[in-house]
Amino acid sequence: MAKVTPVTDETFEDVVLKAERPVIVDFWATWCKPCKILSPMLERLVIEAHGSFRLARVDVDENPTLTLRFTVRNIPTIKAFSEGIVVGELVGIQPEARLREFIGKITPPSPLNLALF
Repeated sequence: MAKVTPVTDETFEDVVLKAERPVIVDFWATWCKPCKILSPMLERLVIEAHGSFRLARVDVDENPTLTLRFTVRNIPTIKAFSEGIVVGELVGIQPEARLREFIGKITPPSPLNLALF
């Protein structure tokens, strides 16, 4: 499974809106230094999550329609989608603990976590 799925104006609906599991979309640009810090953290967290969510990436310069559609004013911006709707958003560089908290709110608990209760 790929760590990150690049999405475009043309593929966004199929990859993100029709997904059967939550999707975190990383709105970024190649010239954005904070994006280059945030992206590897997100990639590490998607690997740790073992498929509980998908990580998609939108290059804002190449996909201006999506940038406007989802009112992305600053980058990096991450938006969480579940069942085709935005259920969460973070703007700017975030500490890893905040990213983990954000992801925890949109993903189902793992069987291991359920067994602890």
